[in-house]
Amino acid sequence: MQDVTDAGVTIATLGLNKLLPERMTHIEIGEILAGKPLGGDGALIPHFRDQMLGVFHIDPHDKGFVTSIIVDPINAILGRR
Repeated sequence: MQDVTDAGVTIATLGLNKLLPERMTHIEIGEILAGKPLGGDGALIPHFRDQMLGVFHIDPHDKGFVTSIIVDPINAILGRR
């Protein structure tokens, strides 16, 4: 499945993914299937989100409703968190 995703990225970027650093264009299908569509813990978007929460003095690991809505909105709305 990862090979299919890699081929799709190559087609979608018209081959630019072969010239750019891998971290800029790589889509890890395992992270998506694990419920982390924005990437793992070291990905740019989760890192930026945690920084923004820190600006407002909100702990990103807090299990409160407001933090859950920001960190994991789907599971928070469905009451799974």
